[in-house]
Amino acid sequence: MSVLTNYPSLGNGDPYTYVWSFEMDHILMQLGGAIGALVGFIHGYLGEKMFSRAAIEPPYAKHMARLGWQCGAVAWVAVGVLLIAAAGFESTEARRSVIVTSSVIYLTGAAGNIVVSKGKHFGWVILTVAAGLTLTGW
Repeated sequence: MSVLTNYPSLGNGDPYTYVWSFEMDHILMQLGGAIGALVGFIHGYLGEKMFSRAAIEPPYAKHMARLGWQCGAVAWVAVGVLLIAAAGFESTEARRSVIVTSSVIYLTGAAGNIVVSKGKHFGWVILTVAAGLTLTGW
């Protein structure tokens, strides 16, 4: 064990070698989570702007549409935060379950985006990139 940190030394006695041995796949997974969370925040913000000006009748239909819109944004942000935290999980099974769940959520959003916009909206590309980066943490 290293004296200054609680992490095992990698053999040369330098207490900071653990920091530099952090696996690149974890960093890419965290980047995928950050991209997904950013997309979720932007999606939620733009949705609020759009629904505040929309003329949808009856009013409960407008509230239901807004709720459905924001559910996707909340899910993308939540799994993004989980992915950022998952790099520090000691359990491989827990990390992999977060990776699979978040990839399914991002790819479902990307597929829906492709179908509804017929591929004209760029959101499917960003969500697919986020899912791909996420899968590097497997």
